[in-house]
Amino acid sequence: MKPEAYILIIIFFFFLFSCHMEKAVVKQDRTTDVEIVEETNEPSERENLREGDSIPLKDERVPEPFSEPIDEVRETESIIDVIQSLEESYEKRDFEMWKNFLTDSYKKRYNDPKFLNEEGWDAKDLGSFFALLIETRKSANISALSISRVEFISSNKALVYVMFGDEEFPEPQHTFIKINDKWYKGLLEEGE
Repeated sequence: MKPEAYILIIIFFFFLFSCHMEKAVVKQDRTTDVEIVEETNEPSERENLREGDSIPLKDERVPEPFSEPIDEVRETESIIDVIQSLEESYEKRDFEMWKNFLTDSYKKRYNDPKFLNEEGWDAKDLGSFFALLIETRKSANISALSISRVEFISSNKALVYVMFGDEEFPEPQHTFIKINDKWYKGLLEEGE
């Protein structure tokens, strides 16, 4: 018998079995990620309704998306690689290279002259912002700051803290967003 035939038979029996159940209660066991099906003989809420009764609304909760455990060591190394590439783009003054490591939201925000002005940056677009970053780093004799830790907010968002002198700077200095399995420098409010 062909494999397709086995699949069709399984689907048929599953359908047949599910049609004969009076009511099933499905519970999710989060420790094993297995669904447990229990049969009950209680009449459903719809069966207890009389003509003219309204159907009560159920509290429909949206299930949390399934997320696999984060390999924090591997993901931290990936983020550090991106930070090193960003540093390299500053050293080379390579705007195109730098742009490739930014989220679209980050590029849009820092290309907005109004936002740049409100934040105190003397820049008119993303290109002049990049040039200003390089000049500010050069004039202040700032090189790459040591990374103290990476905090994963989710499997797709991480905050990077740096050392400032002998202490960790209290605010994260980088936000990274994972898009299509790659990390990009993004905005703090992204990825929520």
